[in-house]
Amino acid sequence: MFGSCTKMSLRNIKRRKVFSCLNIMGLALGLACAFLILLWAQDELNTDRFHENYRNIYRINTIWHRDTGTIEQTQTPHLLAPALTDAFPEISDTVRMRKRKLLMQHNDKVFEDNETLFTEPSFFAIFTFPMVKGDSLTTLSESYSLVLTEKMASKYFGSGDPIGKTVLIENTHPFRVTGVIKNPPGNSSIKFDFLLPYQTLENFGENLAWGNFIINTYTLLRAGADIHDSEQRLTEFINTQPDITDTQVKLDALKRHHLYSVDGEGDIRYVYLFTLIALFILIIACINFMNLSTAQAAGRAKEIGLRKVVGADRVQLISQFLGESFILSFIAFILALSIAVSFLPFFNKLSGKSLILFGGGNLNILLWFCVITFITGILSGSYPALYLSSFKPVRIFRGAFKSSVSGLKFRQMLVVFQFSISILMIICTMIISKQIHYMQNKKLGLEKQNLVYFRVRNEDIRSKYNSLKAELLKNPNITAVTIASSLPTWINDVTGGMDWEGRDPEERDLFVYAVTDRDFIKTLSLEILEGRSFSKNYRDDISNYILNEEAAKLTGLRSPVGKRFSMWGREGKIIGILKNFHFKPVSYKIQPLVLTVYPYHLDFILIRIQTDNIRDTLHYITKVWKIFNPDSHLEVRFLDEKYNSLYESEQKIRLIFQCFAVFAIFISCLGLFGLSAYSAERATQEIGIRKVLGASIMNITTRLSMEYMKAVLWANLIAWPLAYFAMSRWLQNFAYRIPIQLETFFSAGILAGLIALLTVLYQTIRAAVSNPVDCLRHE
Repeated sequence: MFGSCTKMSLRNIKRRKVFSCLNIMGLALGLACAFLILLWAQDELNTDRFHENYRNIYRINTIWHRDTGTIEQTQTPHLLAPALTDAFPEISDTVRMRKRKLLMQHNDKVFEDNETLFTEPSFFAIFTFPMVKGDSLTTLSESYSLVLTEKMASKYFGSGDPIGKTVLIENTHPFRVTGVIKNPPGNSSIKFDFLLPYQTLENFGENLAWGNFIINTYTLLRAGADIHDSEQRLTEFINTQPDITDTQVKLDALKRHHLYSVDGEGDIRYVYLFTLIALFILIIACINFMNLSTAQAAGRAKEIGLRKVVGADRVQLISQFLGESFILSFIAFILALSIAVSFLPFFNKLSGKSLILFGGGNLNILLWFCVITFITGILSGSYPALYLSSFKPVRIFRGAFKSSVSGLKFRQMLVVFQFSISILMIICTMIISKQIHYMQNKKLGLEKQNLVYFRVRNEDIRSKYNSLKAELLKNPNITAVTIASSLPTWINDVTGGMDWEGRDPEERDLFVYAVTDRDFIKTLSLEILEGRSFSKNYRDDISNYILNEEAAKLTGLRSPVGKRFSMWGREGKIIGILKNFHFKPVSYKIQPLVLTVYPYHLDFILIRIQTDNIRDTLHYITKVWKIFNPDSHLEVRFLDEKYNSLYESEQKIRLIFQCFAVFAIFISCLGLFGLSAYSAERATQEIGIRKVLGASIMNITTRLSMEYMKAVLWANLIAWPLAYFAMSRWLQNFAYRIPIQLETFFSAGILAGLIALLTVLYQTIRAAVSNPVDCLRHE
């Protein structure tokens, strides 16, 4: 029976080559899209799950509740971890980590952008990062030992053995290589190139007091620990320590870091979104199959009637049609795997991942692909099987059978549903693109063009800053120079140690602050609304402050300029009110900001240059730098490039969304093309009669196309409210966002209508221009 079913299926596929190819291509593209999306979703969901202890690893986060809102951060004090093991029996181990970007040098090879992690030997006991060379128990025990990844070992030492070799860090500290570790997997939230002993952190200028929250602390909890109870006792414990008050502790599970955490690179909402897109695309492909199969019902009516007369029952006929569906699905599955493999390099580049389809422990996902194909075969073949097997032999052989009105309406409903999904994705793509464009081009309140920057790496250079600045300003193409504790792309240092004239002692508040020099406002082209900027003509400006509009509003002072203000006990006064500017990505609301001039913690030099002779100007900056620090490597970068990099994740989401929206529309058009071809074929005699009676080509084309234009119109009416609801929710993630405009919906509707019209136009025009004699001969 199976062999007979297979033969009949292959014959029917061969007999109806065009429709079979459309079915297979639609299913294959739908499956390929679903495979790629599910491969991406699996990688997102499996982040950090390669660690043997991942279920019991938690990071300690700290939370402050203030009048200005709740702030959660992933840093803790340096001295917290050593105090936990004895005080909390449910904690079996702890590890501290601090990430830095340091300058590494071996012989003549100099590299700057290295992810360096200061950590402890317990790092290897808690996390699963296998060693290639060296002993994980002792490799970080020596004060100036260094562990590097295989990638870095190859980069610095080629094919040679790196063990025992010396790497100079920050032009000052020689470290000896004691181990080589496997590269962290792509789905690891903990990324690093080098591991350095934690005890050497103080040599790099870190303040490790209790009140300084700069360290990531991870704990390994014993199985069965009560997380809620541990959080409460940790909160009580940390608030008994020096310089710490009103701090809440949260145990953040490692398995949730990537998709749920405050600093996670992923977002669980996008996993849900793209999984839903995969489902939609599969549904569109299944609809194509149903539409084309039921549309051909009249062509197979005699076959069905004859099979019933010779004894075939309905179960056998259903098996026959489901068998055809499974064979088509299997062919589509093989083709889908080929398409997915071909597109995977492009998809990896688009998503920033290193996904592989075969190998790498992907057996489970391949089994899921088979299950999805099986379910797709059932879904796409079930309705045609039930519909075709219900034909009555008597009606068929009397010639009374025609495609029913209910079948026609059902096919129209499926087309409407297909295009509803396609229009929904077009609208979402348009709005996402507009929001990203808005964020990238919104006026930030500062002039980011023609600004370059580089990092200052040691106290020696900071002490020479004034001389360096004077030398740089001798170049006429350099108009301003400043130094700051943070880049204006991300100012996130938070403090609560503020006081001012008339402050309520019970008020709890937090400010973001930046330490700068006197030319910070001038260099960034910021605007002072009241008062003045810092000036070298006022020696006491070293203890004065400038507040942005949000900070001034928070103080409640009606005329804040000239009023007393202090930070960390440094008494001064407010000398100016700064117009709000964006010092974080536009998705964040502007926070209260305080600027102060202070000779410490200055890490970045920013230089405003003229557009003339940019290359010569950059060369001059490097030349001057070498005069003051001849042994140091310098890499000058443009600030506007840094701003653009803030929106990389949104850009990736937009591009992925666009690609799958195109695939959804294309698959819908494949089905529409097949339906229009079939409709034109069924209306052959009608077309001939109309032409004989004087109908023009335009009349016939319009009549044949109108059915599909009505479907697109209904699809718009369904898709518009769904898109509005979905995009309204998505835009709530951004503090500053675009309005949802009606023209976006009209544009998407017109675009979908044009695509549908162009799809059916070839078949309708071909039918309209045919010879009426040939049409009337058609049986």
